[in-house]
Amino acid sequence: MKKNGLMAMLLASVVWSGRAENAVDKSEYTLINPTPKDLMREWYTDHSGNSPYTIDAGHFAADVGFSYFYDQYTTGPFTVTETGWAIGGTRVKVGLLDNLDVSASIVPYQTITMSAGGLRQTASGSGNLSTALKWNLWGNDGGTTALAISGGVTFPTGTGDFSDDLYTGFVGAEFAAHLPYGFMLQIDNSIGLADFSTTTNGPSRFEAAFGNFISVSHAIVNDVTAYCAFTTSVSTVAGSDWLGTIVVGVDYRVKENIELYIGDAFYVQPLDEHAFAPFGGIAVRF
Repeated sequence: MKKNGLMAMLLASVVWSGRAENAVDKSEYTLINPTPKDLMREWYTDHSGNSPYTIDAGHFAADVGFSYFYDQYTTGPFTVTETGWAIGGTRVKVGLLDNLDVSASIVPYQTITMSAGGLRQTASGSGNLSTALKWNLWGNDGGTTALAISGGVTFPTGTGDFSDDLYTGFVGAEFAAHLPYGFMLQIDNSIGLADFSTTTNGPSRFEAAFGNFISVSHAIVNDVTAYCAFTTSVSTVAGSDWLGTIVVGVDYRVKENIELYIGDAFYVQPLDEHAFAPFGGIAVRF
C-alpha cells in the first residue's frame, strides 16, 4: 500500500500543471556572458538533497557551515566516547552554461576526540578537496519535475589523520518533483568508486558504494521550509553491512539570495541511539 501511495503521488506530480512556466531560451548565456538578474531561475540549495537545478550561467553560490558529531558505545570493559567538529565547511558553485555548473568543496578544519578508560586522544586537520560537475537534462526553468546527471572526483589533499592518499569518484542522478499541496520530493542515486592502488602500492583495485537519498520537504511558514530525508549506502566490500541515516532540517530564506539552515542526522542502520550529528550554516547566491 505504501508503494502504491508513493507511485500515485509521483504520477500526480508529472501530470499536475500548476507549476508550468513559459520557457525562455537562455542558451546564449555562459560564464563570461552572465544570465541577466531578471531571468535568473528560482534558487534551490542542496540541504534536503542534491538539487537537479543548476546555478544560472555566470553566477555563483557559496555554502559555509559547521557540523558536530557525538557517539558513545561500549567495547569490552570500556565505554568509548567520540566527538568531532567540522568547522568552515565550504562549497562553491559556478554556473558555466545555462544547464551546467561546477562545484568545489572542502572542510578547512576538523577534529575528532576519543575518550576511553581515562585516556583521551585528539586528531585534527583539514579535509580533502571534492569537485563535481552537474548537467540538468530538464526542468531547470519550469515544469513539475527536473532531472540532472552529475559526476565528480575527490582528491587526497587533507592533512593530519584526514587524508589516506585515496582518490575517489562518483556518478549520480538527481530528481525532483513538485507534488500537490506544496510538497517537494527529491531522489538522489549515486555510485562511488575508490581506487585502492594508491594506498597498497599494488595493482588497481576498485571498490564501489551505492548511495540512495530520498527526501520530502514542505513550507512551514513563509520563507521557512522543513524536510525529512532517508539515506542509505551499500558497499561492495565483502562482509560490509548497509548504512542508513535519517536527516531532518529547516531552511530559512532570509532574503532571495541568502539562506540559513540547521539540521540533525540520526543513525538507524546499524542502530545507534547514542549517536547524533547536528549541523548548520549559511548559503548565499550572487
